[in-house]
Amino acid sequence: MRVLFFALFCLVSLLLIPTAQAQTSAPRPILAADALGMLSLQGSSLRDASLEIVPVESRDGLPPDANFTQAARLTVRRASPRPWHIQLQATPNTLVREGERVLVSFWARGALLPEASAGSRPQIEFRMEKSTAPYLEAGVKEVVLGPKWQLIQTNAGARDTFAPGTLHLNIRAGFAAQVVEIAGLSAVATPPTPKKKRPIPAMGRALPPWEPAQTGAPALRRQISLGGTWKFTPQGGAPNACPVPEYWDARPAFDVDEATYERVVTVPADWRNGRVRVDFEGVAGAAEVFANDELVTSHVGGWIPFSADVSRWAKAGESFRLKVRVRGGVAPVVDENKRPLWPMGWFGHNSRFGICFPVWLRAYGEVAIEDAFIQPSVRNGTLTVDYTLRNADSRPRTVSLHAFARLPGGSTTLPAAVFNVAPVTLAAGETRVLRALASWKNPRLWWPDDPALYNLSSTLRERVEVIDKETRRFGFREMWIENGHYKLNGVRANLLGTSTNWHIERFDTERYTQMGADSWGKTVDGLLQQNIRVLRMHMAPVPPWMLDVCDEKGLMVIAESAVYARDYLRGSDKARYLANARIWNEKWVRSQRNHASVVLWSAENEMGRSFLSWLSGAEMLTLGDAIRRADTSRPVIYDGDPEVPDQTATLHYPEGYLEEPKGGVYGWAKLVDPKRPTGIGEFLTDYGKFGERNKWWQGTWTRGLRHSGFADVRPYTLMWVLKEPDSPRARNLRLSLAPVALFDKQYDERGIEPLINAAYPALDGGARVRRTLVLFNDDWRGAKLSVRVEVKTGGVVRAQGRRKIEVPPGHYRELPCEFEVPSDAGAMDMVLSVFKGDALKFEESKRFTLTPGAFAGATSSVVELNAP
Repeated sequence: MRVLFFALFCLVSLLLIPTAQAQTSAPRPILAADALGMLSLQGSSLRDASLEIVPVESRDGLPPDANFTQAARLTVRRASPRPWHIQLQATPNTLVREGERVLVSFWARGALLPEASAGSRPQIEFRMEKSTAPYLEAGVKEVVLGPKWQLIQTNAGARDTFAPGTLHLNIRAGFAAQVVEIAGLSAVATPPTPKKKRPIPAMGRALPPWEPAQTGAPALRRQISLGGTWKFTPQGGAPNACPVPEYWDARPAFDVDEATYERVVTVPADWRNGRVRVDFEGVAGAAEVFANDELVTSHVGGWIPFSADVSRWAKAGESFRLKVRVRGGVAPVVDENKRPLWPMGWFGHNSRFGICFPVWLRAYGEVAIEDAFIQPSVRNGTLTVDYTLRNADSRPRTVSLHAFARLPGGSTTLPAAVFNVAPVTLAAGETRVLRALASWKNPRLWWPDDPALYNLSSTLRERVEVIDKETRRFGFREMWIENGHYKLNGVRANLLGTSTNWHIERFDTERYTQMGADSWGKTVDGLLQQNIRVLRMHMAPVPPWMLDVCDEKGLMVIAESAVYARDYLRGSDKARYLANARIWNEKWVRSQRNHASVVLWSAENEMGRSFLSWLSGAEMLTLGDAIRRADTSRPVIYDGDPEVPDQTATLHYPEGYLEEPKGGVYGWAKLVDPKRPTGIGEFLTDYGKFGERNKWWQGTWTRGLRHSGFADVRPYTLMWVLKEPDSPRARNLRLSLAPVALFDKQYDERGIEPLINAAYPALDGGARVRRTLVLFNDDWRGAKLSVRVEVKTGGVVRAQGRRKIEVPPGHYRELPCEFEVPSDAGAMDMVLSVFKGDALKFEESKRFTLTPGAFAGATSSVVELNAP
């Protein structure tokens, strides 16, 4: 077996070097050779898998010296929603110290079962994980298997000290219905040596392959999706077909203001003794809902949820005809002059109509949980849930409520919260809010780089009979304002990101390539890999499934209302519009407030800016107050309207709309409100006269804005990086947004000319120069950083310096740097690197032109890094 030869080679090699070094570098086994007996089957879908030890039947692919005779055979009968729901696990009962290299080696082969879904392939994923929070991962390797044996090895540094039994070696296998065989499993640990090969810097976030959000988000309750193709009749036109959910004027393109959707709905035979509703997550415009041609309900307000109780027509095991008449650019959404009376988003009163969000058929009890607002508090160590209960019966009912919050697949021993609400009597037709509170001191927190999600399962009982139940998902995290800054779970959160529009101008070019159900996960991955950590959902709400993906992947979201400023508002009845906008804002927030990824609410966009000047600061404040009636657990911003007298201030385009910045990039601190978190929600457009230049500026001016103390920095927009993720300007942007970063302040002040025209700054050979470096730490944990500066000519290091510095998360330090310029002619590179432990977190090279100077001759090989 190759791993044994590797161990033997290491031991023999150690005989040829001094004994003292041998004592620090000798590998030691942490799993015995061929340690199949230590493998156990783990996960939450074990009913679909089995593990057995079998003889090695085929040796195809094995070397002649492979001496193992047994294999662990894992049979996965059905693919799991998550690959880690079915995995093999080995746990070394040996201490592994931080910094040690752990080499894991095993042989594997695999094949699909006949019941495997089309397009799947036999595969596994290996990773080392810590058994407790923060669940550190290393050595991740994905492998597609075949019928031949293949050797799989991973050699990774331990990111922490692992006590015996706390390091898990996991082989995930829930990808497909398959048979996987593992043989020759072993692992050795090697202490770190003084000289190590420098790792490749991880300048963007490494992410697993995307999976559709529907596989992770639990079903709310017994439900059936009503998505698909519906009969569609545009006003004045012939019957046709249209997909649901979708805007009808986008695909296919019907240019009408009114249309009717129809389909037959079959109710499951076991849906008895309760209520059946059609739940609409959002319809653009106004809607009337019919069952068997009888009007059930009507609704006004795009993108906010509403329900139609169809119990009278929806009989268990039978079918009924569902019809929805949707009105877009007609009353009551607009007045007789087609001026909006309700929030309409981007030119929404003359485009983008239809059943645009998912539709569900759901079963409820006569007494049902209508809503559950889940409010975790990191500061108080509590979980509060406000339950809205409704008695739809014609008589009083006495019910009790039981609920528990648990990680998906978690056992009862994991940190969890349990609620038991004493029996309460609801009068006929009564709706009441009940508050449940549990103390919870040690939950697994939701972080952008560790987005842990809990399921809250709630049950209503009448005596012992279950009459209603549901499941909702949430993350335990808290966002607040403290001393003029945002805090996420107690850590200063500087929001670096951009905006995107689902309800979008560039509908065909971006919506269907970047924001469809089959592409949105990959889009989020691409944004995270570019170090974009927050996304403003601009102009109108997005479908809940898009937020589901952000919840799962850790992309923070600024959710924005459809109160959007454009000239078509002029002449509208402002009093009626504002009253409806307050109603709309409250309902919208109620529908999205349990999403962990949503960290800020944007109450409106530019309603007070000079080009419109339609609402006063006091009037816009009422829109934020409407949001707080539904949710006080997140801050509210007003994008583009810093004059609103509230807790935050958010500017737009301080450089001038469609312009590029003038002056130094580090001179903008005067715009920061000393008492309020201040953001620049839009600046440096990627379109217009300077659009192409601004794509370079976005990665340069952002550095200065971070230094100036802005809490929220969002160029408009950065979606272009998805089309050229490896271009030089995308790299410039990615480095500017890196959570841990080291910038040369004077170099950045030169703007973008060194980047686009090679107009490098000149240094005199032999001169002693002083630079000011800026060290940022926007990671969520860990203050200890190590800075290295190298001066190179011709690829050769001529001088270097290194210094350890503590920078609390969310802060930066200025670091004086001095060195003597090499007397060579030509070019010099200054390479700026930052490490956390052994991990290279950031690296950027800045080029200078060297000119002959009066100081030619030998120069110092030391770069002095002075205390901040």
